[in-house]
Amino acid sequence: MSNAQRVSRNILSVLGSELIARLVGLVITLYVARGLGVERLGQLAFLISFMTIASVLADLGISRMLTRNLARDRGATAELAPAAFRVKLGLVFAMAVLLALAAPFLGKGPELTRYFLVFLGWLVLDGLNANLRALFAAREELGVVALLRAVEKLLLLALFGLLFALPLGERRFLGLLIAFPASAGGAFLVAWALLRRRGLRLFAGGGPDWRRILAVSWPFAGSVIMSNITLHSDRVLLSYLKDDAATGLYDAANRLFFTLFALQAMMADVFFPTFTRLFAADRARYLRFVERAARLLFGLALPLAAGTAILAGEGLRLVYGAAFADATASLRLLAPCLVLRAGHALWGSLLLAADRERRFLAALGAGAGLNVLLNFALIPRWSLNGAAFATLLSELLVLALMLHWARPLARLPWPAPLLRALGAAGGMALVLLLLPTRNLLIALPSGLAAYGLLFTLLRGWRREDLALLRGGAKES
Repeated sequence: MSNAQRVSRNILSVLGSELIARLVGLVITLYVARGLGVERLGQLAFLISFMTIASVLADLGISRMLTRNLARDRGATAELAPAAFRVKLGLVFAMAVLLALAAPFLGKGPELTRYFLVFLGWLVLDGLNANLRALFAAREELGVVALLRAVEKLLLLALFGLLFALPLGERRFLGLLIAFPASAGGAFLVAWALLRRRGLRLFAGGGPDWRRILAVSWPFAGSVIMSNITLHSDRVLLSYLKDDAATGLYDAANRLFFTLFALQAMMADVFFPTFTRLFAADRARYLRFVERAARLLFGLALPLAAGTAILAGEGLRLVYGAAFADATASLRLLAPCLVLRAGHALWGSLLLAADRERRFLAALGAGAGLNVLLNFALIPRWSLNGAAFATLLSELLVLALMLHWARPLARLPWPAPLLRALGAAGGMALVLLLLPTRNLLIALPSGLAAYGLLFTLLRGWRREDLALLRGGAKES
């Protein structure tokens, strides 16, 4: 199977699961926002963000390390996979116990403390799921990874539907929190069964000891810690420095941002194993593949960023209702991050493929540090808009450092794809601004048509790019 065919298959598989995940997330968010109120949405955002940050310490880079090392040498799976799983099992349970002991001292009141203890189950099971998904990702079986994500989200949706059939009353929010670890547990059982069918026994003995595993995984741990701090510390700090309402408003804007970012993130995940393999095997093929990836990433990110900046208010009112209009400025501040993250995917993957994990970690660490400092400085005065501006500046710093450290490794062919997408997105923005109405039923198709026409005229797409998405094409 050619690289184009493999990537095409993976894109389509992961796209399906990503659509399911986003749909389920949207349904739950809409229910909490419209049915339970902005404060409950803020509490849910706090719990998810806190556990996501803590989950990195319960992983220490093991999952990401497994994907990279086993993608390079699949013959090591029988020894490395069980050894890594044993370490991961100890880490997740140790972290859960520590957080349970610390829960009364979080300063969040008895109700949210109880919710926190319930949500620890999700921390454990989601952490174990990440380890199992990494084994399939290393084999470039992204279809299985997609299946596991879809199973988890569909189980969550089914349990969420069950909540309406039960007379829970005020306990419905608690039931929703219980549904998260329950659905993660179902996905874990499916993943475990699939691995056993492939002959992999994760409780087998042997393999490297925990010291050797952590010595290799810690650079990945650092990178994910810094990334998660950048992504989630804003909601945790908003919860402490402001209140649940401000956290809920910011979470609404942030969730819309990540819904728009989902396809781009999925493409970056699919491209990463191929980036790694081609960089080690054939630099010419690597650069050709990067150029195609750049056209796809920038071609998607620029119109989304421009459209979000112009139509942010209309989008928030449509999805969440008029009560969330105060999140408009925050969503507009987050919109340029769609473009910055396309650059992260290109230059970050180059640093990792070239074994420059420490440089990658340093870039993310600088961004995370700046993000936290700016959040402390800006949130007390500007609330959620301060958090959004802090995110924008920290993402810009990360990209600048990645670009600086990656340039000596390879000259990536990125300017032409970026400029073509920028020209088409600028024309689309002009069309949207000149429209007599911002009604989304008119604005969205008008903007898409303008961008598609201009991008085609500027030769932003090439035939092999479309073939990469369709499948069946041979690599150029």
